[in-house]
Amino acid sequence: TGDGDYTSIYSIGILKTTDGGNTWNTVGAGSWDLPEINYISRILIHPNRPDTVLFAARNAIYVTYDGGINWFAPTVANGGNFKDMEFNPADPDIIYASSKSYVFKSTDGGFSWVTLTNGLPTGGFGRVSIAVTPANANVIYALYSNAPYIGSDIYGLYKSGDAGASWAMVANSSALPLGEMSRYTTALAVSPIDEDHVFAGGTDMDESTDGGLTWSHNFCSGYYDQHEIAFVPGNPTEMLIANDGGIYRIDGTGGCFYSSVGMTITQFWRLGTSALSGMIYGGAQDEGHFNMPNTGNWNHEMLIGDGMECMIDYTNDNNRYRSRQFGELFRTTNGGSNFQFITPIALGSGEWITPFVMHPTVPNTLFGGYACVWKTINKGSNWTKISPDLNSSTKIQSLDLATSNPKVNVAATIDSIYRTTDGGLNWNNINSTLPTDSAAITYIAIHSLDPSVMWVTFSGFEQGKKIYKSIDGGVTWINISGTLPNVPVNCIVHQKNYMEALYIGTDLGVFYRDSTLSDWVNCNNNMPNVKISELEINYFTQKIYVATMGRGMWESTLP
Repeated sequence: TGDGDYTSIYSIGILKTTDGGNTWNTVGAGSWDLPEINYISRILIHPNRPDTVLFAARNAIYVTYDGGINWFAPTVANGGNFKDMEFNPADPDIIYASSKSYVFKSTDGGFSWVTLTNGLPTGGFGRVSIAVTPANANVIYALYSNAPYIGSDIYGLYKSGDAGASWAMVANSSALPLGEMSRYTTALAVSPIDEDHVFAGGTDMDESTDGGLTWSHNFCSGYYDQHEIAFVPGNPTEMLIANDGGIYRIDGTGGCFYSSVGMTITQFWRLGTSALSGMIYGGAQDEGHFNMPNTGNWNHEMLIGDGMECMIDYTNDNNRYRSRQFGELFRTTNGGSNFQFITPIALGSGEWITPFVMHPTVPNTLFGGYACVWKTINKGSNWTKISPDLNSSTKIQSLDLATSNPKVNVAATIDSIYRTTDGGLNWNNINSTLPTDSAAITYIAIHSLDPSVMWVTFSGFEQGKKIYKSIDGGVTWINISGTLPNVPVNCIVHQKNYMEALYIGTDLGVFYRDSTLSDWVNCNNNMPNVKISELEINYFTQKIYVATMGRGMWESTLP
């Protein structure tokens, strides 16, 4: 469970099914609490002894010989942050593993491990992927990537022809230009019938037919971050490619097919809705944006990079705004036929997800949170700074405007909240009594009718420090966390004119509270326990919409 490539979606351990997926149970020491902040990147099941299972996790390699009743973690020198594992095709008691910087080998079924170093680089990398092939059980490939998270490319591909005893580089970063993000996304596979036919994935995917010496681009995978490449058992020319766009299949005759229709696996960062038609807008991980008119069918608005915050003009559906990582903002006035870049260079970059809000009565006026708050009165053609730099070390990641008094604006970084009541002439810090020393601010929301009432949510695993409320503009704060589970709270939305109803999005779904309740209640009926990235209420459709990280988008009718 969890996401081994995106480590803010943590694992609760290993689940096992013995009835084809109808029911699942945790297994022994492979069960974790979320605060352990662990992840699992690979599971191997012994082909001859199915009760022998290994998994690679952040903190260790775990092994069970009895189907998960008992687990142990062998000591591995230079171990930690394990990423990949493979059985030797001729002898599954020989196992290879990799971490951020090293390659390891076991010859006794995972009971003990040694570090392979002869000809390999050591230390200082971000990821190592490995691949083997039944065409030659002595051949192993290892793909090393640079350590920086963004702006790096592949450091080098190494090959061993003697089961890992010695290695030689066969391609460097100039010969294998797989693009940026290689620590986050690296995949490697070798044909089961040809030891020289190698596939390597980064931002793109390339293939080599001469053992890695020369490379050509493979177009079947699209332009998404590649995470896994697998050959179909029994058909050595058919491949499955898993990436941020879904699953692609190469059928062995040159055909390329998109194969994940109906799986509901999109990772949405943010969403927006139309007050006129109910159109839904969503920004997705590495896939740009999607919009769904009231026809019920999604349209893809491709934008290279991650689709982030998005908004629809509440007076005209043709006017839309979309953004990608670090606050690059785009505008369309013709319903998406074309977009114009409207982020002035003077703003600099924002947070990974940069917040934008629209004025509640003047739709041409927008606000954006970067190192400071910026304002435009002409749909982004020109911007004016209306605040000083609100935090010297971090940037704004949450922003809200009081609908009952638009001169009241609140902006938050991960550890500070600032408020203005005069449209930005003066700002005051209002987080003095909040637990910002032990938890990070994630979201702020102002009451729809009373600008002095607001709520702030926190991430992290500090028990009982999840949500705080102020009724005096932030002078004092009241802890209203109640008995919420000890997981991050990512967002909050207030339903106007209904018993001060609040909805929050957590790493375990949605919770609800109103003035008639003394505590929060779980309201995940029919929805998976998944990380919620944003909530939005649409009063035209009378629905609340939920953007999730990995299970698409959901809706529920408001009470």
